[in-house]
Amino acid sequence: MSVLTRSADDRGSPGKDPQNGYGRLNLLRAVQLASDPNLSFDAPASPPAPAPPPSQSAFTPVGPETATAGVRFFAETGHTMRGEFRIFWERHGGLAIFGFPISETFTERGEDGRDYSVQYFQRHRFELHPENKPPYNVLLSRLGTTTLAETGRDWQSFAKTGQRSGCRFFPETGQSICGAFLRYWQANGLEFDGKRGKSASESLALFGLPISPPQSETLSDGRTYVVQWFERARFEDHGSDGILLGLLSSDLAKRRGYIP
Repeated sequence: MSVLTRSADDRGSPGKDPQNGYGRLNLLRAVQLASDPNLSFDAPASPPAPAPPPSQSAFTPVGPETATAGVRFFAETGHTMRGEFRIFWERHGGLAIFGFPISETFTERGEDGRDYSVQYFQRHRFELHPENKPPYNVLLSRLGTTTLAETGRDWQSFAKTGQRSGCRFFPETGQSICGAFLRYWQANGLEFDGKRGKSASESLALFGLPISPPQSETLSDGRTYVVQWFERARFEDHGSDGILLGLLSSDLAKRRGYIP
């Protein structure tokens, strides 16, 4: 099976089907798989069982007595973090990138139709893939594209920025990252090589490709910001407070009825 078919996001019936083929092209996964063949993105061999019901209990705060050896407790949300999720959170950005945990670890169906151990944070949803080598043993959900799709917006209909001087252009989506957004993108990313600074591949692995131009949007707090959407994030320009990441995982948990 080719890199493109192995890395596609399954759509429609599980596995290959007449309407959707192998699914939607996922360029980032294809690049990751091409550079590291040990990664596993294969579609399930047979249709999965029905998805488990939403686990609202996982979003119920727990007490500080749960903070045993190797377990980190956050009084701000009443949730803990442990194991591979804790290692990933602490190594790749911590609070500034992922936010506080808003759930415990529980089982949820992934985009590929399989069930995974997951944990929700304010800005990201972690999905455990023990078959992969670090840092890909924890995968980040495509919350940018998911949020837009679930709120009735098609990122492919956004205006294309094209190439601009002083910006970084991505021909895969026709978008550029410029100015403060570009500086933030370049300053953050998953840690691959242990070297100072972040390479483009490290930034890409954390945020994904840009899928919108910078544009004004009114967010849930009722205020209007200049934002730019990425596959896994939404950058927000908060003026003197700098660039912040949208609370996309919190919003996802609300849409799924996990939290009020």
